[in-house]
Amino acid sequence: MVHDVSAETGQPAVRHQARSVHAAVALQADRARCRATLFDRVEQIPRLIASTVTLPDLSSGVAELVGIRAALAALAEETGRTFQDGARLLSPRQALGDGADVYVLTGLPQPPLPVALISIGPDQTLSRLLTSVLRSTPIRLTQLQVSEQAGGGRPSAAAVEQWLRQVRPGVIVLAYDGGTTDEWATALDGIRGVVEDVEAPALGLVVGPEAHQEQAAEAIGDQLELVGVDPSAHETASVTLALTTELRERYKEAVRQALTAHQLGSLPFVDLVEAIELSVAFTHRRTAQSTLLVHLDCGMLLMWAHDGQAATAFYAERDLGFGAAELSRIAPERIARWLPIQYPLESLTEWLLNRSLRPLAALETREDTLIASAVLREALADGVADLGLRPPADVQLIIASSWFAELPPALVALLLLDSVQPLPSQGLVTLALDDVDLFAAAGALATVHPGYAGAVLEQDALIPLAHCIVVRGEGAEGALAVRGELRIDGVGQRFSVPYGSLHLLQLPETGTIELSLELEPGFRAGAGEPGASVELSGESGLSWAKLGLLIDARGRPLQLPDATELRLARVASWLADLGWQVR
Repeated sequence: MVHDVSAETGQPAVRHQARSVHAAVALQADRARCRATLFDRVEQIPRLIASTVTLPDLSSGVAELVGIRAALAALAEETGRTFQDGARLLSPRQALGDGADVYVLTGLPQPPLPVALISIGPDQTLSRLLTSVLRSTPIRLTQLQVSEQAGGGRPSAAAVEQWLRQVRPGVIVLAYDGGTTDEWATALDGIRGVVEDVEAPALGLVVGPEAHQEQAAEAIGDQLELVGVDPSAHETASVTLALTTELRERYKEAVRQALTAHQLGSLPFVDLVEAIELSVAFTHRRTAQSTLLVHLDCGMLLMWAHDGQAATAFYAERDLGFGAAELSRIAPERIARWLPIQYPLESLTEWLLNRSLRPLAALETREDTLIASAVLREALADGVADLGLRPPADVQLIIASSWFAELPPALVALLLLDSVQPLPSQGLVTLALDDVDLFAAAGALATVHPGYAGAVLEQDALIPLAHCIVVRGEGAEGALAVRGELRIDGVGQRFSVPYGSLHLLQLPETGTIELSLELEPGFRAGAGEPGASVELSGESGLSWAKLGLLIDARGRPLQLPDATELRLARVASWLADLGWQVR
């Protein structure tokens, strides 16, 4: 979903509390992990103090909520402070440091709301818009087309009913895509078969002309709560806002009920998607950079902020844990092309299915990390394409969530560069890690105390993983693309980079950094002229980064050889360029 962020403050001001906040605790919970993060003022500035993670007990039906208490206990043990007085959260902050002034909860402490989108008719225009809108909310989306022109023909009412029993949606969305009255009747007859089940849908949204809203009301209105909207009679923005608000409120209500049952009813809750949206919007305004965030844990969340606009896509069903089986639908040939070793194609699918059976297992071997990074290249490429971000992409900042900290830095850098294929207008893109998921924590805090959250984001949110200069152009493989000199406190280090390769330069934590590049004819950095010289310094964004400074002279778009042996060697050479030997 795309929305305007140019006038946003990054937080809902109506929920802002004016009272002073000294210490704050942000809790994040989902099926994969529960995190407790403590912030406190250091010399009057809000700073990160500690962050602890616990794994939920999946044998419990409410593992996420039980995990909140365990994460708080772990935080207390690490900091020597007390945060719980029996079942009560200790607040406000005490003179000796115990407790906190503010507690907030984010994440996905309840399963994402299952939503079934039924597209009726051959057009797909409205359903594509609704898909974009729905993916900006904490839901699990499944789609079905009912049309004579669909592949395989129109499904029967019995097939629609069977599909709904498998999906078990809490909400059904019916979208008018030019469907006939008969096609609508087929969909409605299928829905009628499930609306009286014990776990029947709670709501039906009919997005289409009034005639089809009336047809739905006559068919299932007595059994299912229906809300209708005619998109031709309303502005798109008002339709999308109403839809996202309805779904987010339904999810929040489910969380509030669960929190109340566990004596945590007073704990403010902000869902993961909304929390990270607020932090990304803040970062985009502060940096004025085209920013892409990739969050992976229970699902995959992508956000792209650029030119005062933001697009969001949440895939509850895609990750390398509980959602690994969904990623097994990626053609194994696509995964294999990013691997430096030849694997049987069926073994790649089996690897993903095994991950879904052991969703919390660590990536234990080099083979695991290689396959994981190859899978994520394709999953991210599909996701960013859904956002409308297609290579070569003008992105200056790419942020990866804490999950990526489990991979070697070289693999993280390569999978981000290869999947997004950034081509920043100024030539420089920064890759950064949100290593303790502060974007989620700060976004939730922003709904209570925006100034406090903003200070946390500016001081502690990101660890630079790498800065990358992207060199664009074409040439003979191995021919010189760029020469340059890196100067640290005036001491120079010269280098040259052939076309088709990467070059890694280490950067110090302190000192003055200056970079000079001399591009060969036919090659350019960003939007610069071919063969032009480039000068960069700390004022241009160069600073220490965990991996260092990359010169990416592989061109855009990336090209992989068709021949297997050449492709394997090419991928292995890119890894070696970053210091990661395959064997």
